[in-house]
Amino acid sequence: MDSLQAIFDSSEPHHEPLPGKYNEEMDDFQKIIVLKCLRPDKITNAFQDYVAKHLGQRFIEPQVNILHLTHSVIIYNELRRHRFCMGHANSEQEPLKY
Repeated sequence: MDSLQAIFDSSEPHHEPLPGKYNEEMDDFQKIIVLKCLRPDKITNAFQDYVAKHLGQRFIEPQVNILHLTHSVIIYNELRRHRFCMGHANSEQEPLKY
């Protein structure tokens, strides 16, 4: 019971081992379920570790490059719409490049 209290009192309970044979017999997902019973406020941290371990670190990092590409596509679409509205949209004109 003291080891469960240690998990409950820990500032990083998702890194604490479970008591006895549970730590060896349970897989990572089952350990998250136990953590949810003891410290539901730390489930997000536990799932981030789970995803990083099983899928890769890139799945929990923000995708900054995608935002840059999205901005370029928006500008490209606005330029196309402007060209069309001004009456310059014809098939002989070369496409816009971004």
